[in-house]
Amino acid sequence: MGVLSEVYSGDRIINQYKSSNIKSSIYNKSTKNLIVEFNAGRRYQYEEVPDNVAAGLRIAKSQGAYFNKQIAKKYKYKLLE
Repeated sequence: MGVLSEVYSGDRIINQYKSSNIKSSIYNKSTKNLIVEFNAGRRYQYEEVPDNVAAGLRIAKSQGAYFNKQIAKKYKYKLLE
């Protein structure tokens, strides 16, 4: 649906989305870690996500559809507290 905001802070790119599934993401360019926060409140960290895949999430017409096709279950992940 779209990006509501995008902030660059050092190596991190922080986004807020208008999406039915995804609330926000934080991508660290140096570690390649992508943290995704869902509207339901859970946050997951995905490891070794390439820059182009993280950028694709930010520019996708639908963040949820892109996430499900390009990120979910393709990268090692863990639930964050």
